[in-house]
Amino acid sequence: MKKTTLAITAAALLAASLPAQADPHGHGRYYYGPPVGHHHHHPHRSAPLAWVLGGIALGSALVAIAPPRPVVAAPAVVVAPPPSPPPRTAWFCPSYQAYYPNVPYCPEGWQPVAVY
Repeated sequence: MKKTTLAITAAALLAASLPAQADPHGHGRYYYGPPVGHHHHHPHRSAPLAWVLGGIALGSALVAIAPPRPVVAAPAVVVAPPPSPPPRTAWFCPSYQAYYPNVPYCPEGWQPVAVY
């Protein structure tokens, strides 16, 4: 009800701010007869304040009756833990009971050993 009242009030203010279709002597917009009495032709301009107030009232009414905008939540930020560093590998030769590069050759093949 409050929004409807505001919209009607805004429309009435806007209509009241529009210029009239008759000149000060009661003639219509296009009157081709002789001037009556003392008649000065000054350009009649509509009141700029009335146009501004009418625009503000109409804009306020449109904002008041507009449906609310949907609320969009930002996506959750997931931070993964940093990857653990890969284990370092040492190469062991069982026949010599030593590691590479202390032993340059291993006849039965090297065995990888993880070093943390």
